Amino acid sequence: MKRGSFKYKHKINWKQECNLVETAKTDDGESLVYRCDKTGELLTLKVTTVSGKTVAELTSDAGGSSQINRFWLTFKTSRDEHIYGCGENYSEQVQILHR
Repeated sequence: MKRGSFKYKHKINWKQECNLVETAKTDDGESLVYRCDKTGELLTLKVTTVSGKTVAELTSDAGGSSQINRFWLTFKTSRDEHIYGCGENYSEQVQILHR
């Protein structure tokens, strides 16, 4: 770190598109289950609405022994749509709870 600037080296060991195997409606949103063929894990993406905000939570059936430490979401948008936030975070785990 020098004068508030620092270099961060980032290596991606592998990247794979997971296959959607199941979807289910919930009381406050939707649950999508994906299979990662490389690790054999089932990943559950829960998308809910809390206090008017959309919340996405990804969990693995492997729990703490998951080999996945990052994920990308891609989705279609319109030309006039704007997305804010989604910046990088250099900590091990972030939990944002709104109550």
